Amino acid sequence: MQAYGGPIQMIRESAYAIGLIDDPSDTHGKVVTTDHNAFYKNPLETDVNGPLHRPPFGPTSPAKSVGADGTIKSEFARMRELFGPACGEEIAFSQDIYFSGYPIPIGAHMLGYRGAQVPGTWHGGSMVSLALGEGAPLYLDTILKSMTKAHPDNTGAFSFAAHPYSMQGWFGDSMDKSIGVKPIYRNYDYVSEGSPNFVFRGLQIYNGYDAGSVPGEAIDFKAMNPWVHEGWTGGPGWDRELQIGLRNWHEMMSKTMSWAFYDKLGKKFIRKLYVSAGSDAHGNFNFSSSRLATLIPMPATFGMTRSSFGSCRSYVFTEGKAGATFGEKAMQALADGNHVATDGPVVNFSMDAEGRYDSVKQMWHDKSSARENADGKMGGGGAYGGEGTMLVKRGSPEMHFGWRWANNADFGSAGGALSSVLVYRTSDGDANPTQDRPYGTSFEKVVKGRGSLATGTADADLSEKVNGTEEGLVSKVSCYSLAAFTGSNPDVTPIAGSEHRCYTNPVWAIPYDVETTVTAVNSSLKQIDAGKLIVKFTFDLSMMPTAYKIGVKKLGAGGTTSDKSAAPITLCSPLGVWGTNFVTGADFAVLTVKNDAPIALSGDEYPTAGKYAFMVYFMDPPKDVNGNVLHSIATTFTVDKPVAAKKCFVEATRTGSALPTLPTGALALVLLLAAFVGRRRVA
Repeated sequence: MQAYGGPIQMIRESAYAIGLIDDPSDTHGKVVTTDHNAFYKNPLETDVNGPLHRPPFGPTSPAKSVGADGTIKSEFARMRELFGPACGEEIAFSQDIYFSGYPIPIGAHMLGYRGAQVPGTWHGGSMVSLALGEGAPLYLDTILKSMTKAHPDNTGAFSFAAHPYSMQGWFGDSMDKSIGVKPIYRNYDYVSEGSPNFVFRGLQIYNGYDAGSVPGEAIDFKAMNPWVHEGWTGGPGWDRELQIGLRNWHEMMSKTMSWAFYDKLGKKFIRKLYVSAGSDAHGNFNFSSSRLATLIPMPATFGMTRSSFGSCRSYVFTEGKAGATFGEKAMQALADGNHVATDGPVVNFSMDAEGRYDSVKQMWHDKSSARENADGKMGGGGAYGGEGTMLVKRGSPEMHFGWRWANNADFGSAGGALSSVLVYRTSDGDANPTQDRPYGTSFEKVVKGRGSLATGTADADLSEKVNGTEEGLVSKVSCYSLAAFTGSNPDVTPIAGSEHRCYTNPVWAIPYDVETTVTAVNSSLKQIDAGKLIVKFTFDLSMMPTAYKIGVKKLGAGGTTSDKSAAPITLCSPLGVWGTNFVTGADFAVLTVKNDAPIALSGDEYPTAGKYAFMVYFMDPPKDVNGNVLHSIATTFTVDKPVAAKKCFVEATRTGSALPTLPTGALALVLLLAAFVGRRRVA
């Protein structure tokens, strides 16, 4: 909009024309803008309100930006008034890119949201540019630390890496430091003051819809008609940058499934990492033309593609998000990964951790397994992103996917119908697999689905049980995500440039084990006495070691229990304090409880005659170590029907009330035999 872009009214009209908003005047908090920080405020500029650095006309002009005190508001402040919390900026930071072994001061970019404006040059600065009088280096570390500070303009500031695998990508240890992939970077440097959250949230890996493009050496910015160029129809491998991003994203997630700060190594949680999409259109509403932010004009850094405003976008889901306005809720959903990256279809996705247990009603139904609850939700939220994580009994085959999709007939062949829905899974130390795809004269690695789901029909609630032989079950901390495509299945046939796709953020899962022991059964009273039922829960990651209400209920003849409106048979109390999982090294990961009251062994027998079945369940949903409320979990166990002990006795026949009288000699013989039998041999 500022550098080579169009006026603000063009943004409004274009957003309305392609259906992003319902009213061209209603962009507040609904259309994200991330103009380059250098064009808001460059340290080298002296006349920031002059016509060379600020539009002299329109809503952001100095004349339209006078505050109540008579002073002129900054252009960034005015943009934030117009676009609300959706006004961000693309920040250039100092980084050399190496060509043939020589460093070129091109810099790299990040997207900043809900933060204070960061002054800088459009190439991020470097020691070379400083020597030439073109600006001092602005380092990534400085930017991220500034976003953590309590400041009136830092209202929950967060960031994504912009096009991190492009020519102007993130190199060196920039990504490692931002995420804390390596343990040496797992500190509090990039944690918001007063809010337990990371300011760095993820990767904008889908940056522009470059299905058709013109090579840099063929671009003449003075005379160019890209629509007649042969490359404009697109070709195989146009999404190479996206595929590199997907591959690296899964690789990084496989290394952050068990994360802890350096000074709290036993308090382990998931460091979630999200992906997003953006058109990076620079005000281009028909096609994109670009030049890299570098001091040296090189044709190799010129670009012209079919990417335009809104061609790639992040679609957010605001349900349950905090905020007084839609815009505030939408930006929080973006920060929390409650969104998908798409150029067409939209997929909403969640998972049920146990199809036989309704975690909301707290009711077990043993004979049927179905998707009922969204135990696991896309992305995160809350402290350090822990919300939405599901707890899964290790190796359980009873997980279910739940999804719903929609599309426009303009996006893809067959009227926008989906041709495939793939399932990706990454686990601790096990990134989602890849396969080779031809690229030029060689091959490149692209992500492939571990499994697939039925496409179903649009605008319908769909569900499917997890396939253990395809996408796999939860044996380690894991995450599942979906990818939906029109036209074909990319694992079989590459997606054509005219087709469309959607990538969801993941649902993360923490496995746990349960050991249930009945140490004794009171056969005479037909019950499990108080303290004789021992249940041990072992989680792979740390939990909040607080007091949870845990209950026991009996399964009826049909294999069901009552719901949470009915009281349990008994509550369970902890046996000691929370312990350490010595396999994963997670503190506060082992909880052992015992029954407080007797459990009667009577009534309906299930699952077979001579058996009684019971459910042990968390009436209070467990919380992760950072205090995020997760969802209720439950397990079942069976006990054999007790058999009363048989009494063996000899009934003597007698007359009257007197015992029979033995002769004196017989009595002596009986006493002698008794003495002989009672002798002990002492070694």
